[in-house]
Amino acid sequence: MSILAQELANVAGQAKAPVLAEATQASGQGALTPVQVPGELVPVRPGHLAVEDIKALENEAQSFALSVMNERFRARTDALMSRRQEN
Repeated sequence: MSILAQELANVAGQAKAPVLAEATQASGQGALTPVQVPGELVPVRPGHLAVEDIKALENEAQSFALSVMNERFRARTDALMSRRQEN
């Protein structure tokens, strides 16, 4: 087998994802965190961020989620009001 064919076989082997029901932890190239069982997910805190950075990201995410919910509420309210005006 040529070097190129061997390298391609290695890449193909690395690209195969483990079956989640069987895997409890992944290692090797590309495995950043352990594989978690779907029914027992635990939040992972990034080690490269300071606590202040994590809190800032959480606040930004919360603000974004609230703005999306408010936008959906306004859209539904507008739709209901336009239906009432049509009737």
